[in-house]
Amino acid sequence: MKNGYWVQFINSIFVYSKEDQKQLSVSFWSTFGEVSKPFLRKNDKKKWMLYNTRVKGVELKFFVGRKHASVILEMNHRNEDVRLFTFELLHSYREILHCGLQSDLEWVLIEELPSGKEVSVAQVKMENVDFHRQDDWPFIFDFFMMNMLVLENNFLEISEPIRADVALFIAHL
Repeated sequence: MKNGYWVQFINSIFVYSKEDQKQLSVSFWSTFGEVSKPFLRKNDKKKWMLYNTRVKGVELKFFVGRKHASVILEMNHRNEDVRLFTFELLHSYREILHCGLQSDLEWVLIEELPSGKEVSVAQVKMENVDFHRQDDWPFIFDFFMMNMLVLENNFLEISEPIRADVALFIAHL
C-alpha cells in the first residue's frame, strides 16, 4: 500500500495529462509571443519569418521539449529528390548560415518526424532545458530570439539564389 502511494505521488509530480500538456504548451507559446514582441519591434520586425521563406519546402521553426530547445531550418519538400537537393544546396552555404549563431548548426540529412514524415534539418540546439520547468523559460526564450533572428538574417542573404536554384531544379524534374 505504501509503495503504491509513493508511485502515485511521484507520478503526480512528474507526469502531465494530455490536457495539462496542452495547457502548458499554450502557456509557453503565448508567453513567448508576448516576450518576443518588444524584441521584434526593436529589430524592425513585425513577426518571425517561419513558414514564409518564399522557398518551397523550406521553413524555419522553433522546437522545445523535455530535453532541449532548437531553432530549426527544415527542408520538408514532399519530393525526396527536391528535399535532398535543397539540403545539399543550403549545406553549401553553411558558412553564411552559421555566422553569428550561439553554436554550430547540426546538419541532419534524414530525420523522421513523429508523424513518420522524413525531413532534413539544420538546427542549433540548447541542451538540458525542459519546457515543463518554467524557470527554464527565460533562457529558452532568449535562445530562441537570438538564434532565430540570426538564422533568419543569414537565410535572407542567400534566399534569392536558393529560391532560383530550387525552382530551376523542380522545373527540370
